[in-house]
Amino acid sequence: MSESIPTVLLDQRIREGIIDYFEWVGNYQLQRKYQADVPHVDVPIEAINQWENWVRVEGFDTYLEPVFSRQEQIAIREFHRIWDAVADEMPEGYSRLEDLIGTALWERLRKAAEQAHDIFILRGHFDRNVIQFADQD
Repeated sequence: MSESIPTVLLDQRIREGIIDYFEWVGNYQLQRKYQADVPHVDVPIEAINQWENWVRVEGFDTYLEPVFSRQEQIAIREFHRIWDAVADEMPEGYSRLEDLIGTALWERLRKAAEQAHDIFILRGHFDRNVIQFADQD
């Protein structure tokens, strides 16, 4: 029988995943490292698709305090707005990272991720296995 995970701990894990996502999407060097480490993965496609693993439009109201600060909630929405526009504008056959690095489109996504990361990192990382907030779950 599996043990249930308290909601606040699950939220902390999601927050950590979002920080990790912002970190690599917001940095060309880390994008290149990702591509080198996992050559069978198309990093641009991964950058677009992986966001949906962490955040869903219909779930914006689930990213709540105390795990997600008000500024972090705004950062998620703002990044999503830019991500959505970039995803819609991606050209056909956009799988090569080096074809996108340096373009205005890819720079817009990178910069948005970097800015969101800067907001999240203000409070730093939370433990993925220990509830950080007293009186939660």
